[in-house]
Amino acid sequence: MIVLKKGDFFIILLLMLAGLAWLVRDYIFPDTGEKFAVIEVDGKFVETLPLNVDTRYKIDFPQEKYIELTVENGEIWISEETVDCPEKICVRTGKVSKPGESIVCLPNKTVIYIEGDTDSSEQNVDDISY
Repeated sequence: MIVLKKGDFFIILLLMLAGLAWLVRDYIFPDTGEKFAVIEVDGKFVETLPLNVDTRYKIDFPQEKYIELTVENGEIWISEETVDCPEKICVRTGKVSKPGESIVCLPNKTVIYIEGDTDSSEQNVDDISY
């Protein structure tokens, strides 16, 4: 039988509070910098979409194929019904919104990545490498 001491409860509480703070930090300190989605097809620049304006954007390909991008609430994603590729990895990537994140559609040679201002408190260190 495990007996917990007073210090054990303190450590458990401290770890729980640290975990909670890590989870809600984006809500406490929202990213206020201006961000853009840069679209490239076959290595060539196509368009830049601001993430602060809700819109839909269509990328046309040969053979009547296309991808429809949706920008809403500062996030961008690819609509599932518009992608004609076997695994739909680009759709499963989901919504991206932070500088450095990207969506890649290999069959259509399309890359969508986020660029923009970052707060001075951010030093381009992600949670894993920290």
